[in-house]
Amino acid sequence: MAFHIQLPGKIYMMLVILECLAMVTAIVTAIVFAGDVANSTVQVEVIQLCVLALVVTIAFCYFSIDAVIKENLFQFLASYVAHFCLFLFTLWNWSTPGDPSESLNKITGMAFWAVTALQIIYLLLAYFVYDSFGWYVYKVVGANADMQSMYTATQIFSTLLKLDAVCTTELLLMAAFFIYGATASMTTDIILASVAYVFQTAWALWVFRGVRKEDGRLVKYILYVAWILPAYVLYKMVQEGIDRQGLSNFDSITWGLFFAAFVSFMFRGLLVYWAYRCRKNFGRGLKERVFNYESKANGDG
Repeated sequence: MAFHIQLPGKIYMMLVILECLAMVTAIVTAIVFAGDVANSTVQVEVIQLCVLALVVTIAFCYFSIDAVIKENLFQFLASYVAHFCLFLFTLWNWSTPGDPSESLNKITGMAFWAVTALQIIYLLLAYFVYDSFGWYVYKVVGANADMQSMYTATQIFSTLLKLDAVCTTELLLMAAFFIYGATASMTTDIILASVAYVFQTAWALWVFRGVRKEDGRLVKYILYVAWILPAYVLYKMVQEGIDRQGLSNFDSITWGLFFAAFVSFMFRGLLVYWAYRCRKNFGRGLKERVFNYESKANGDG
């Protein structure tokens, strides 16, 4: 794309790329050192937590870089949410007593302090990066206030769609790691979860296509089935509560799973709302003005 990313955005992107490379290295190293842990159950838990952290790291990297390139303020904020999740994850691992090995303890400690320092730097950079936004949006939309308002709605929708995808991925992984493996119907549950994830991916792609192509009928029908996956997740949550015989028997991981489910429901509700908001803007010139421009800029046509 032929547009200028200003210095604050370049600094932010450079730090994000370096941090994500470091995090991926730390995660891979932790998985390797997990083999030194004598307890096989702990080995599996370390690997599972590393996979969850890897998903958030990739999401943070993508959200950050794409937000700066597209000057999407809402996705820029989402990148901070993703990084704060990384901060909480490293804090929880660093502060949890009974580390399985000295090597893993050192990796966790270095990751926590690095993420904490960068969290502060990102907060200091936030205003300057935001203040550098404007050129890309003006290039794509122009000075028309109505067009800018419609474009803002599509940016919010796009951000929520990506957040929904990340939350669903994390939720289904957590369920596969910490719930399904402890049930007698493990194979059936994993198959159902896999089918649900394929359905979720197809659903997200069709919703995105419907909005980009301004296909009102497609968006309408696709949103009718938006609650199938959340309903399945809710059913599993209720079943887990029954199996545990009350909230008092929940451990920290189960509570984390319930929190992830709540956040996933919230993003799905917001996503449906903003998809309908975008649908109201169909036929008002946004596709011709914005989406066709972005397709050409990305080399899609």
